[in-house]
Amino acid sequence: MAVITPQKLNEMAAAMEFAISEIESLRRINAELAPKADAYDLLRTVIIAGFPQPVQGYGEDAAWKLRKSIEKIDALVNVPEPEASA
Repeated sequence: MAVITPQKLNEMAAAMEFAISEIESLRRINAELAPKADAYDLLRTVIIAGFPQPVQGYGEDAAWKLRKSIEKIDALVNVPEPEASA
């Protein structure tokens, strides 16, 4: 059986402290970079949306069709009445 000397224990503790320091440092860096990553993702989405995408093969979007129907109904219902001539 291997014997762990006090020197080895100190080396292991030092390595663990270094690992803790690295983990905490990377967490801080990730927290600082998260807003930049979000902005990048948003820009990427906006840029890609401008290019034609291949058809995904999905069925009709029922919610979209309903929204369009509601818009048409609203346009008919909210027609301004003609002003009476004085």
